[in-house]
Amino acid sequence: LPYAELASATGWRNATHAYHRGMILAGLDRREAAVAALGEALATNPNFHPLHAPVAASTLARLELGA
Repeated sequence: LPYAELASATGWRNATHAYHRGMILAGLDRREAAVAALGEALATNPNFHPLHAPVAASTLARLELGA
């Protein structure tokens, strides 16, 4: 997480960085921050990766439902 936070602190918007940060935060049960990061990833580029973008969308939906 420290490296993901450092990468996002640069202000440069990158969907892949936001996705990885969001998945780390989700794994740490930091739901609100994970929702924000995954939402940023999908807002930046909803098709950023053929495998990771669908995972980001499904994880975001699950977290928004509180599951």
